[in-house]
Amino acid sequence: MEAMKLVTAAEMQAIEKNCAKSGISVDNLMENAGVAAAEAIRKTPKMEPDIYGKRIVALIGSGNNGSDGLIACRLLSTWGARVTVFLCAPRKSSDPKRDLAENSGVTIVDGLSKGGIKSLKSKLQTTDLVIDAVLGTGASRPIAEPLSSLL
Repeated sequence: MEAMKLVTAAEMQAIEKNCAKSGISVDNLMENAGVAAAEAIRKTPKMEPDIYGKRIVALIGSGNNGSDGLIACRLLSTWGARVTVFLCAPRKSSDPKRDLAENSGVTIVDGLSKGGIKSLKSKLQTTDLVIDAVLGTGASRPIAEPLSSLL
């Protein structure tokens, strides 16, 4: 597997700014990130030889990192994985990324509700893979309750 390239938060912000100047939209960046994440997940040993029927849990935040995760989940579901998303922060009421994922067969759960936390604990016992798409490069403060307990 190819080595992952890492950048700092400041470097990522500069990259995003340069992309915007070049006419590459945030939506395009998110779609590219989600597709790349889904393809990398599909190639992991845990998902081979076939992703069909594999159980995936995704923890999704409210920002762009969460949107990247929803895009990845949408693709994984269309490839046959059984994907459950736990929303770990409120998302906008009009959320095309969430809607597309749900329309692709992804189960969406309010991860911060009592029932959601109980469901997450249960799902984690039988899942094949967990996706962390809660916090991205914009996170700059300590994780507060109830999210800190959930994580």
